[in-house]
Amino acid sequence: MNYLYQASALMSDTCPQLSAAYGKLAKSIGKKAVLRMEPAIKRTLCVRCGVLLNPVTTADIHDFRHKQLCYVQVTCKLCGYSKRFYNSKNHQLWLDNPSSVVERIEFEPSSSSS
Repeated sequence: MNYLYQASALMSDTCPQLSAAYGKLAKSIGKKAVLRMEPAIKRTLCVRCGVLLNPVTTADIHDFRHKQLCYVQVTCKLCGYSKRFYNSKNHQLWLDNPSSVVERIEFEPSSSSS
């Protein structure tokens, strides 16, 4: 998945369609292997077409601020899909929440005595 994401990042400037194919392939491999993507990486891929969302070439980014509502709207130039990411002060991702950790295993190097 990491290799496909890197290939998608390299091809997003020159050939967005190939970048979209690599992004979709990375998502499908993750689903088949039951692996989760990091939220920061997942947000850089378009939900509909899979292209890597670069602010200049493949995405339009608009920052919207009002009294209580603040969000960033990202629109894909390839397929036209738009997604909003809200910026509330007290918002916390589930992975950053301490209750999301079920078990923590720490490995210590084995000390071999000669």
